Amino acid sequence: MSSKQWLILGSLAVAALLFHGRSWFRPGDASGRIGVTGIVTLNGEPVEFGRIQFTPDRNTKGPVVTGEIVDGLYEIGVGEGVQAGVYETTVTVGDRKQSLATFKGLDPQKSGLRSAAFLPKTQPMRWPVPQVIPAGESELELNFEFTADSR
Repeated sequence: MSSKQWLILGSLAVAALLFHGRSWFRPGDASGRIGVTGIVTLNGEPVEFGRIQFTPDRNTKGPVVTGEIVDGLYEIGVGEGVQAGVYETTVTVGDRKQSLATFKGLDPQKSGLRSAAFLPKTQPMRWPVPQVIPAGESELELNFEFTADSR
């Protein structure tokens, strides 16, 4: 290959990287997803084990996004995150011991079965106010304090 061909090929590669790989150079990712993290408590205590779900309203584009709560904390990365818009948030408290027991001795983190055996301990609790996720963010912290009345 001549040096001119290498120059053209290199220029095309750089252009493709800048166009398709733009998420490497700015917050968020190319699909516009936003990472969400936070703390979930029930009656002032961290939720030991559970799931949090963000369901878009009918005017919000994007999928339902679910994350795992462990020791009151949840983290949904940018790659799996929400789109900008309005979401209903629900939390389901799970039974960690029962869920792990269904693996029959397998450590879910080592086995890759991260949340396949989730066993709910409560009915889903819905946050009373829709969450508005603003555009232009790469990550957002949303904390939720539920009470026994939330069930």
